[in-house]
Amino acid sequence: GMQEVSGSIPLGSTKHLAKTRCAIRQHIPRNCERIPLPEIDPISDAAYNAPIPVQSRIPAMTAPDFGPPTELPARTGTAIRMRPGDRIRITNTHGSQVVDTWAVSANDPSEVLSMEHTRRVTGHLHPVTGDHMLSNRRTPMLALVEDSFPGTHDTIVACCDPWLYAHLGCAPGHANCRDNFIAALADQGLLADTAPNPLNLWMNVPVEGNSVTVTAPLSRPGDHVTFRALCDLFLVLSTCPMDVPPGSGAAPINGPDCTPMPVHYAVAR
Repeated sequence: GMQEVSGSIPLGSTKHLAKTRCAIRQHIPRNCERIPLPEIDPISDAAYNAPIPVQSRIPAMTAPDFGPPTELPARTGTAIRMRPGDRIRITNTHGSQVVDTWAVSANDPSEVLSMEHTRRVTGHLHPVTGDHMLSNRRTPMLALVEDSFPGTHDTIVACCDPWLYAHLGCAPGHANCRDNFIAALADQGLLADTAPNPLNLWMNVPVEGNSVTVTAPLSRPGDHVTFRALCDLFLVLSTCPMDVPPGSGAAPINGPDCTPMPVHYAVAR
């Protein structure tokens, strides 16, 4: 469960929280050999078929009502305070990065965005523009108001965690989305010991009959989504740290070159 930690409590009396945050940040990076990114699918928009400077991949963020774009580095997480009516635009700058996404109520951190409850109400396995996403208490938390990506976003697969990387043979301390979630909330004074099932932006999880597979993302450089907050919440993002080569038993979550990349986000208040 999660408990709210008062900002007035001296650091000396929050040893558990400080120890947790310290341990989470002592990641041992595991990198794959970088190979050239694959060519963009020829059926994609022509604007994405040629190399594009990073800054020009985020033109939608420069609209007057959005603040300046913020980079979220590869393998890291952040929690952004949002109030009703605030919007956030998240851009897949390089096109290959999966972003695990959560929402946590700012008034009661035991209330969290729930993919299970959302699917029950929307009737959609994958969210579509116009959907309202609900909490585990069926409170509307987020509205998906814009999505430039013609594919789907995953609501089925759990976030990566220390046990997944241990199963894949990685050294202890590999960065993971579960720890990113916990650390991001700790930075906001909230204590969590588990991570709910996330909305996995741009994660390609085809479903056919009773079979589910995880394959390389179909997203393109510059694809973006915009959410509007429907209540007072923290939106938590994690640029998935998965970098284990598919030949080692992992799925190509972050593209065939299995290299986590940064993304950008901007907020309109």
